[in-house]
Amino acid sequence: MGVGGVITISGGVVNATGSDYPGIGGFTMGGAGIGSGAGAHDNDGEYETTITISGTSTVTATGAFGSAGIGTGTGAESNHSATITIDGGTVTGIGGVGGAGIGGGLMLDGGTITIKNGTVTATGGEGISGEELTIFGGTGIGGGSGASMGDFTIPSGSGGTANISGGLVFAKGDDSAKDIGGALECSGGSLAISGTAAVFLRNDSSVEPVDTTTHTHKNIGNHVANTTAFGIPVSWDGNFGAWLVLSTISFDSAGGSAVAGITQGQGTVITPPADPTREGYTFNGWMPAIPTAMPLNGLVVKAQWTKNATNPTGTAATNPTGTAATNPTGTVASDSREDIPKTGENAPYLHVGITLILLAAGLSILWKWNKVKQ
Repeated sequence: MGVGGVITISGGVVNATGSDYPGIGGFTMGGAGIGSGAGAHDNDGEYETTITISGTSTVTATGAFGSAGIGTGTGAESNHSATITIDGGTVTGIGGVGGAGIGGGLMLDGGTITIKNGTVTATGGEGISGEELTIFGGTGIGGGSGASMGDFTIPSGSGGTANISGGLVFAKGDDSAKDIGGALECSGGSLAISGTAAVFLRNDSSVEPVDTTTHTHKNIGNHVANTTAFGIPVSWDGNFGAWLVLSTISFDSAGGSAVAGITQGQGTVITPPADPTREGYTFNGWMPAIPTAMPLNGLVVKAQWTKNATNPTGTAATNPTGTAATNPTGTVASDSREDIPKTGENAPYLHVGITLILLAAGLSILWKWNKVKQ
């Protein structure tokens, strides 16, 4: 029955389960898995529960009857709430009957919940219905549920304030409660989704306005078909939607035709664009390769090209099979010595040669004779 005080978890593996406590008139009360005990109060009716989880912690917290997994126990004072900050690790909060997965216990507000990083799974506790007592189901993240006893109704807690700016968040309320916000017939509080957070919900109507310049909504469908792609817990039934971070793949065509970028939600299937073209080149893919699903922080890919090989006239070079090589005009190359006489065709040249020899000899004799007479 104690106040949660200040709880800090920055590493290690923590498994915590709240305990039931027999209350007044046989009404069962319980403590949070991590947080305050059942019916915590002080003389002023005001107290603080501050919970911080960070680092590489692996935390699993299950609330007792009427209590949150992480947050507050079964309520005794309506102004009791917790301040919860999650900035890393793998965190799972499972509410007890009527309690939030993360937030308020039975009849208590969700408090102030800030999620900056990590993988967070929050499941609201189930509701029960009996002849004397009915307890409504709890929210995934937010306020605890209310109850009814005959004609008397105990109001649910409001959703409080939830700010989710990072991490991967799965929130599932019971059938009568919201995934994030307030329980049945209660204020939903306020929710802000921003930054790099991806938030998966079964009941999208529980979401307050989201900044659509940074996020997009997608109907995920049945969890069975999407467990691998999005990590939806296998134990969760029903169809889910999500607020996903908008990411962009940009294309650098490296001198080729322009290719428009692709902007869509993280994790969603990418349809590759048509290949770019470039005169004199063959497209050889993108570097790095286009992924099958949109990465969280987007990507820039660059076209790879192979230059086409050609000769000066643009025709293919001849092969080395023994056929005649073609000149640039495509005709058979001529032999520069084709005017030289072939064997057996040199007689005219022989006669001319003998005549020239005889003429030279005659001129030589005539010159000598003239020389002697002088």
